[in-house]
Amino acid sequence: MLESIDFPYGGFAVGGSDLANGEHHALGWDRSYGTALDLGTLGGGYSHAFSCSRLGTVGESETPSGERHATLFPWSGGSLVSPPIDLGTLGGGFSTARSISPQGDVVGWSTLATGEAHAFHIPISSSSNIGTMTDLGTLGGQNSWAHDVHNETIVGSSETASGAIHAFVWQGNVMTDLNDMLPPGSGWVLERATALDPEPGSGFTVLGTGWFRGAKRGFKAEGFALSVQQQGSVAEIKAFPLEDGTVAKCAISRSTGSTVLPGCGGLTLGLHRAYTFAASTARAGDASFDFFTPPGMAGTTVYLQAYAPNLCAVTEVEMIVLQ
Repeated sequence: MLESIDFPYGGFAVGGSDLANGEHHALGWDRSYGTALDLGTLGGGYSHAFSCSRLGTVGESETPSGERHATLFPWSGGSLVSPPIDLGTLGGGFSTARSISPQGDVVGWSTLATGEAHAFHIPISSSSNIGTMTDLGTLGGQNSWAHDVHNETIVGSSETASGAIHAFVWQGNVMTDLNDMLPPGSGWVLERATALDPEPGSGFTVLGTGWFRGAKRGFKAEGFALSVQQQGSVAEIKAFPLEDGTVAKCAISRSTGSTVLPGCGGLTLGLHRAYTFAASTARAGDASFDFFTPPGMAGTTVYLQAYAPNLCAVTEVEMIVLQ
C-alpha cells in the first residue's frame, strides 16, 4: 500500500510499501493504469518516494554498501524509464530528496563528511541532465533541512548560532530566517517551514509549525508577491503584502540573470542588469507601480521584479509582453 503520497496533478501518487520479502520499496501509482509500480532501489533493500512532478519522482534509497542516498526514480506511463538514479551526497553517507518542483528543482538534506546535515538544491531538466548538488548552508548553526521548493523559492528549517531551530526561506542565493520577517511582538517563533503554496502569483505562502506564546501551533505565512495587469500600453503592477509606509521598488530587464542588491548580504534579483524604474510607498497593504511601453517596444518580452530594500525581500520574476 502507499504509506505516504504526493498527489499534485490528479493523476499520480508516490510513496512506499513493505514487500513480502521484508524489503521496503518506493511505489508510483498512475491513475491511467490503476496499478502501483515498484520503482526499485539503488541496489539495497530499501527505497521510498516523497514527491513527484511532471519531471520525475524523488526520494531516498539504500545503496549496496548500506548508505541511503537521495534518488531520482524515472518512470512514466506505468513503467520504469530507467533504473533509479543516485543523486549523491554532500560528502557524507546519507542524503534524502524531499521535494521536486514542476520546474525541476529538487531539495532535501545531506550529511557532510564532518557529520552535520545541510539542506541542498539540485536543478534537474531531465533524467539525463542533472545539475550539481548545492549546499544551502545554515542560519548560523550546524544543521539545516529543506522541505519544499517552488519557482526557486525553498523553505525548511535550520539551527541558529544559539542552537534554536528556526524556519527559513531561501531566495536569490540567500537563506533568511522567517522570524526576522515577523513584526515586533508577534508572539511567534516559527520553527519548521514544511510546504509552499504552489499557486502562480501567490509569492511564497509558507505552511509549517512553530510556537505561539508558548503553545505549539501550525502557521501559514504569506510572502512577498507581484501581480501585473496590462491595460493597453500601461502595465499596472502591485507588490504585496506590505506594511503601510514600507518603500518598495520595481525593476525591469529584457532577460533573466542576477543583480546583487546592496546591503542585503548577497541577495540578488533574478534579472540581468536590472533597471529600477519606480519606487512606491505601500498603502492599504500594497505598493503600486505603472510602466508605460516606450515607443517602438510593443511586442517586446520583458521581466519584472519588485523588492523592498529595507526588508531585503524580493518577489518572484514576472514575464510580460509589452503592448
